[in-house]
Amino acid sequence: MTRRDFLRFALAAPIALRAGQVFAHQSPQNEDYFTGKDVFAKLMAEAKEKDWKKLPMGELVGTIGLTFVGTPYVAHTFEIFDDKEVCVINLAGLDCATFYEASLALARTIKGGRLTDSEFKKQITRIRYRDGRLKGYVSRLHYASDYFFDNDKKGTVKLITQDLPGAEVFTHPVGFMSKNPDKYRQLNANPDLVPEIAKTEAEINARKNYFLPTARVADAEQLLKTGDIVGLTTTMEGLDCSHTGMCYRDKEGVLRFLHASSAKSVMQVTLGPRLSDYLKNSKVNDGLMVVRPLEL
Repeated sequence: MTRRDFLRFALAAPIALRAGQVFAHQSPQNEDYFTGKDVFAKLMAEAKEKDWKKLPMGELVGTIGLTFVGTPYVAHTFEIFDDKEVCVINLAGLDCATFYEASLALARTIKGGRLTDSEFKKQITRIRYRDGRLKGYVSRLHYASDYFFDNDKKGTVKLITQDLPGAEVFTHPVGFMSKNPDKYRQLNANPDLVPEIAKTEAEINARKNYFLPTARVADAEQLLKTGDIVGLTTTMEGLDCSHTGMCYRDKEGVLRFLHASSAKSVMQVTLGPRLSDYLKNSKVNDGLMVVRPLEL
């Protein structure tokens, strides 16, 4: 990836996330960056009441994802300071990446049995940052293929793209961030970070990644499951994926695309059409990458 946010070119400026949100060039100390604790509490109560812990991990991720349908699409929720990376959580507004990230982290929290916001934050940190450690802006997993690779290595998910019939080697190099630092708040404010981002991009490009072309997705849908996380690969220069979401198999057996949509007519989490149909109708996506959530 980078996230769908990368298509909007607005990270260099302060963005109002919610009333009372702190925006400053320097970060204050001991702040709580968790918005939507009421949503978290409600979900944990429902999980306990309905014994969601017994669900297979993928089914649990999909069940949680479905509860977010109708949640507003809100982009750029991480970009609040120039000088410091903080673990921002917002369950009241989601973008295409924070949607699947939150669903996976919530599922892991439920499976672990410690239904606390501190445990949830721990799971978010594990998923969002390289090797599960927050060590500044560069440690955040900005590109989808890198996000999937690192979480496969951590045992959070399993890369399955290469196992799907018709999968091909992905040869589209990333490099958008280092070539457009002015589009990213922290890179614009801290030019010394750009070479570090470029180094990460080179490491991503040196890997053998796979994608499933759009024309082969329909045939592979029978092998995909509810809760599988997908990155939609793009033809846009310097990016690997321009959108992300998850699979959800409905009662009729149709594999649908569950995602946070930034389309002007939607702007919320929605259960979309059949996954292969969504891709066929896209003008900027040429296939997908897939990972499967793993049990703890």
